[in-house]
Amino acid sequence: MSGIINVERVAQAMRDELMDQLMAIGLSLEGEVKRNAPKATASLAGSFVTRGTATLFGTEVSVGSPKWDLYGSYPEFGTRPHWAPIEPLITWVREKGLAKMSLDVKFPEGKTKRVRGQTTALYRDRKIRSIARAIQMKIAKVGTREQLYVLKSITNLGLSYRLVEQEGNMYYLIDPSSMMDAKATWDNITRRI
Repeated sequence: MSGIINVERVAQAMRDELMDQLMAIGLSLEGEVKRNAPKATASLAGSFVTRGTATLFGTEVSVGSPKWDLYGSYPEFGTRPHWAPIEPLITWVREKGLAKMSLDVKFPEGKTKRVRGQTTALYRDRKIRSIARAIQMKIAKVGTREQLYVLKSITNLGLSYRLVEQEGNMYYLIDPSSMMDAKATWDNITRRI
């Protein structure tokens, strides 16, 4: 009996060890992406999560964001000139606090006095819309620059990758083998058996 190998038990140990290692790599990448992602509203950075799936045929771990297809890839790869919708720009300007500027107040005597931090809601809304419109015009002329925050995260961890296009969107396909130690992996598998 001691010479019999339980193949199912070995296979399960291998799947479990592989999942543990891939999840550790995925969580490291998730942390890097959250550190490097644009922080205008922090909703993009906070939306990245790591998910693992094990099947009979393999193990897959993905780090992604539900916002990637909506707009997350735009700051990553930049955009060509286009007419951007104004509402997200207004939200961005508001959340960045770009409209918190000084206000010139005119008095009946005709004198102007600069008052810091005191603005009316109407003035502030007009200022926000004006700044958002200026950004919209710039995007229409030159597009947006690439920030490559995910690529920076991948390279910071020393992972190799390839860029793939799927259904019109760009994704990074990562090879985790550079972060995996084959001997330690096998030792861990034998401990699990």
